[in-house]
Amino acid sequence: MIAFDPRTLIANLPSLDVARPSDFGGYAAFCRFYSLEFEGLTRSQHLGLIAVDGEQIAVHLFRPPHPRGSLLIVHGYLDHHGLYRHLIRYGLERHLNVVCFDLPGHGLSSGARASIGDFEQYQRVFQALLGKLGDWQLCRPLHLLGQSTGGAIINQFLLTQTRAAQSPKIDGRIALLAPLVRPASWAGVRLAYALLSRWKNAVKRDFAPNSHDPVFNAFLARDPLQSTLISTAWVGAMIRWLALFQALPAADYQPLLVQGQQDATVDWRYNLPLLQQKFPRLKTLLIPAARHQLANETAAIRQQYLDWLDQQGFGQCPALKTTNKTESDLCPGY
Repeated sequence: MIAFDPRTLIANLPSLDVARPSDFGGYAAFCRFYSLEFEGLTRSQHLGLIAVDGEQIAVHLFRPPHPRGSLLIVHGYLDHHGLYRHLIRYGLERHLNVVCFDLPGHGLSSGARASIGDFEQYQRVFQALLGKLGDWQLCRPLHLLGQSTGGAIINQFLLTQTRAAQSPKIDGRIALLAPLVRPASWAGVRLAYALLSRWKNAVKRDFAPNSHDPVFNAFLARDPLQSTLISTAWVGAMIRWLALFQALPAADYQPLLVQGQQDATVDWRYNLPLLQQKFPRLKTLLIPAARHQLANETAAIRQQYLDWLDQQGFGQCPALKTTNKTESDLCPGY
């Protein structure tokens, strides 16, 4: 039974106000339904809309009592931020401000459902969010975490951002969970698109079990914010994006990549060597038992890769270890 009405919630979403904790009608029910209540870990939570590229983008900010940095989470295709409670909790437990948002056409954001005309729109939304972090006085370092298509968005940004002074600075670590480059069954995807795109706008989605967690798989099937269709326009945009991505030059970042070897959604055997070329300092953790939905895998699998991220320094604030600065020095507005 649905505990909240998503249509009413979306209709009543206010503009994002980071100065006042959210308490509008439907907010508590939304947080309860998706287990986004983090008692003792947050001093305030803020959900609202910002206008980007002609769309209304839903943004959710979680502030811990004593922030030591910030984490921006980018979800995958057909997901939304409400499904990422485990990763939000991970960030809060490490004293990070956590910023989540719904991509256009997903979750609480506006846009054609599960569709996009061009992946460049994802870039414009992502970079707009990065530009807002300073306005919201969120402290550094800034860490990035992307699942699947979220990882693709982050990777494109890293490979294409300029080194001009106005470019957002990524001074924290970067984590990629099963990042999209080429999807699995690539030849079949291209053939199906060529055959269907001229006369079908969408095809029925198959809710395949992408996690070993049966509770999550059952929840996904009844999640009212899930699309039951896959947009052919999105597939076409992804095909065009892949050609552009393959041609991008390498960059001197050191992302931390986690990949399940039972992943049947992305072609990880093709993707990993390509990403190693793009990021020569890439560090990779392969998990034999994991499927694609790493953000919602079993507790044991999540703990395995989260421990590894900790060991690599993800979520840490080096300045607190190497200087005499206090948290208030590092965090404007703390």
